[in-house]
Amino acid sequence: MRKISVIEVRFGAAGKIEGAEEGARRLKEGIRYEGWVEDGGTIIPLAPPGDQGRLHNLGQMEEVTSRLREKAFKVFEEGNVQFILGGDHSCALGVMAAGCEFFGRKDYGILYVDAHGDINTPWTSSTGNIHGMCLATLMGVGEKEMTDLVKEKVLPENVLLIATRSLDEGEKDLIRKKGIQVIYADEIRREGIAETLRRIKGFINSRGIRHYHLSLDIDAVDPSEAPGTGVPEEKGISTQDFLDIVKWAVARREIVSADIMEFNPYLDEEGKTEAICRRASEIILA
Repeated sequence: MRKISVIEVRFGAAGKIEGAEEGARRLKEGIRYEGWVEDGGTIIPLAPPGDQGRLHNLGQMEEVTSRLREKAFKVFEEGNVQFILGGDHSCALGVMAAGCEFFGRKDYGILYVDAHGDINTPWTSSTGNIHGMCLATLMGVGEKEMTDLVKEKVLPENVLLIATRSLDEGEKDLIRKKGIQVIYADEIRREGIAETLRRIKGFINSRGIRHYHLSLDIDAVDPSEAPGTGVPEEKGISTQDFLDIVKWAVARREIVSADIMEFNPYLDEEGKTEAICRRASEIILA
């Protein structure tokens, strides 16, 4: 039986709102390690904080990414799967980089459930927040110091953005140029979850994807239901639709890793966001 290695990445400084690192710690405290679920350890940055030009805490992000990439690669070598608890969304870069390198870019894909595209670059970002650049970095687009962290770049046509609703102009341009597929949040609300899952399945089959990573940003859910996140966006998907996507994705044989990111307990209200994150975690670990 394959085991699930749970790895906490206690880093939330790729943006400028504190709290996502505490979300990682809190979610890991609720995990029960038994049967096929094992503790894969915790990554906390050792490098001092500090900006490089406009890029916020680049050194810490590079360190965290390198350490997770190495750890995640070993998990894949052992034939196991893994669940990463963040942290801001830059915490997912290491496991996705390891997956693409281990399985090969032709067969490897990304299901990216997020209100944002996270495909900004240092030249298109208005904030310099590198948690909004991790998917561009994975595709080899952006600052060389960042893209060098990824040995095998993911194919843009093997990336599917899901529940997207907030894109900068530079991101829209990159989506057009790279042919990245998007299922927007308003389409999910309008067409229903059954049609959304049909489209995700069609994407996987048409690309011939044999292994994929499921990346979950809690801001995909509407802030009326999940307020505890640093960059909330109105008109998100419902909690039920979010959980239905998780259930469907983790039940397929192609999944090799998953993450949940951007839960900020400092911004939560009555534990609503934490409850959703815990339910998603239970589904993944089951």
